[in-house]
Amino acid sequence: MALLAAEFYLHAIVYPVLRAHFNYFELWRFPSIPNPLVRNFDLAFGVLLVAVSEESVFRALLFSLFERWRLKPLSVIVLSSAAFALIHLTSGTAETLDAFLHGLLLGAAYWWTRRLVVCIASHYLFDLYIFHQ
Repeated sequence: MALLAAEFYLHAIVYPVLRAHFNYFELWRFPSIPNPLVRNFDLAFGVLLVAVSEESVFRALLFSLFERWRLKPLSVIVLSSAAFALIHLTSGTAETLDAFLHGLLLGAAYWWTRRLVVCIASHYLFDLYIFHQ
């Protein structure tokens, strides 16, 4: 719950500042889905697929890889967050910076709990909120 609360705080306080000052290089936006049934299906299962795949790669896989290199915990969290941010680059600079900050939160949660399900659940619920707006 603390992780999800931190993500909502970040979205409410920090994201508007990022959006106001770093809204550059946006290459595309998510298309709108006019059919409500298809949109709800996409929200429920598409967002779940994204949360599971991104957390599996950027938390579980990269963490284990970086730990094998014997990097310090902070380095592992920052590097995985940077990689996470880079895949959001086409959404613009503000979203990329926002993804980096969310990656830091998710990375710290994964480091502390070592439970991927915590990160997946938080990522899923947060994205549901964001894309439902």
